[in-house]
Amino acid sequence: MAQNNLPISKKLDSLAMHTPQYVAINIDSLVQFCHTIAHTQSEQIRFYFVWTATHIHYDTAQLFVKKRHSCQQNYDSVFVTQKAICRGFTDLFNQLCKKSGIEAQSITGYSKDVEGKTDTAFLHAWSAIKVNGQWRLFDVTWASNYYESTHLISSEFEEYFNQTSFPFIKRHLPFDPIWQLRDNILTANSFFAESDFRLEKDMPTVPIFNDFNKIIKEELALEPVEQSIKSIERAIKYNPSEARLYGILNYHKSEKALISFEKAKILLEKFKNMDDELPRHWTYKDVVNLISEAKEVSNLLTKTLTIYESMTYVRENEDTQAIKSNMVSIKKNKDLILKLINYLENIKEEMKKTPLARANR
Repeated sequence: MAQNNLPISKKLDSLAMHTPQYVAINIDSLVQFCHTIAHTQSEQIRFYFVWTATHIHYDTAQLFVKKRHSCQQNYDSVFVTQKAICRGFTDLFNQLCKKSGIEAQSITGYSKDVEGKTDTAFLHAWSAIKVNGQWRLFDVTWASNYYESTHLISSEFEEYFNQTSFPFIKRHLPFDPIWQLRDNILTANSFFAESDFRLEKDMPTVPIFNDFNKIIKEELALEPVEQSIKSIERAIKYNPSEARLYGILNYHKSEKALISFEKAKILLEKFKNMDDELPRHWTYKDVVNLISEAKEVSNLLTKTLTIYESMTYVRENEDTQAIKSNMVSIKKNKDLILKLINYLENIKEEMKKTPLARANR
């Protein structure tokens, strides 16, 4: 594997491996301890990686309890139980880094075993950490598995720490090709062909990105749900045969639709159970403001419907049925709000004819 460029201190590694239990009573306490012995971000990353790899144990039983395509675990529970599968390892390591102000991303994709075989039914998770301004790749799960079997931190352990795109990509293929961390990417077909690319120049790639670093920077500035949607859309374009991606995309689009609908609901409350006598007390300005708010509701509902209509259904299930039910409800609300807008517009036109309305405009 490529050599990492972070300083490796045997003393720091030893402190990470043998951290006193009273220090690691919670995540914040561990972070505070780290800051007393590791004074640079590079040292902190090393401490967190070694601590996670040597204190968290792979939970084989839990792997088969979870659905085969899921590795989701909460980092707080992983810290307490000290047991995890891939996502738990990754998210805990990332959370520790984030507590120290270090940018970290959880990456999901396919992996190969030592014989170069890929089981697409099982997904894997690893980390992208920004080290001294450059994104680098870490697999704390596999580092932990190696340590469990050897109780050593050796060259094999280091293969999962602070790596560049090649040759890390030989055994890790992210769903989203941006996290290959290169402009010329390895195709999914080439990865699944189980070829052994001994040299980077021999790896078959296609030019996709002009500047992957710039794209990552721009997208990380977006709201989380927008980041997720862009990432999954890119993943589908990269590997359209991966059916699981469509469900993930629908989930994130549902999140976005809900955000839009919740904003609409707040405004809808203002119009709910409107008293017929109220218009008698409205000023012209009141009506203009109400029309503006009603139009905003209409726009939000339209946006919500557009998001739902953009979803791709691989198969019919409870989620798709719920979405379709939501769409029926939203369309009814939109019809009502359009009627209200028309009603308010008529009132406004009537008010225009009165001297008092003209005076208050």
